[in-house]
Amino acid sequence: MAGLSDLCFDPWVNFGRLVAQRFSCPVSPPSLTSALPFLLVASFGRSAIRLNEDSVGLPLQVAIGGKARDFNVIHLSGWMFRFSVSCKDVGFMVYNLKSFVCKEFAVYFFLWGRP
Repeated sequence: MAGLSDLCFDPWVNFGRLVAQRFSCPVSPPSLTSALPFLLVASFGRSAIRLNEDSVGLPLQVAIGGKARDFNVIHLSGWMFRFSVSCKDVGFMVYNLKSFVCKEFAVYFFLWGRP
């Protein structure tokens, strides 16, 4: 079974660079900001990593860049988690990815809608 130390952060470093070039902002919301972050849902189809609010930030960092601790992950149910990105433009860029799959996990991205 894979662990957090098996994650490879190289593939999606370019995604973070692209976000910075395109929108002049980071992927994850900065810790101290007055701007409202944009909310998304990450639904994991499979994972060799135990998923909880504390651990989901690292797979997100692998998939889309940013900083794991700044995604403000909230558990919704099962393997579904709400998380924050820095702004709407970044949110739609992540949403348009639809998914990220590697040997350790598969995650699918959805827009957050409030009931």
